[in-house]
Amino acid sequence: MSGPQTQAAGAPKRVLATEEIQQMLEDNAKLIAAIVENQNLGKLDQCIEYQKRLQDNLMSLAALADSQATPPQQQQAAPGQQQAGAGPAAAAGGQPQ
Repeated sequence: MSGPQTQAAGAPKRVLATEEIQQMLEDNAKLIAAIVENQNLGKLDQCIEYQKRLQDNLMSLAALADSQATPPQQQQAAPGQQQAGAGPAAAAGGQPQ
């Protein structure tokens, strides 16, 4: 063996480099062009193969984006910033006449 392996049990988390992500996006553009071309030629079987590859790439990119996303900051409204009359009482009865 070339060196000790330090991977923990379970699936290791793979981090993609920016270049790898860019390559996947370029591949997706080529796959979309190939799908359109094959649809125009009536080669639907080939379209299905390209669509499967595109779906796999998109799912991989989506999973990567989800794993690297930061949770949104919760913004709290300051007291007194709620609209007057926007509560349930205003909607139910309105103003007495």
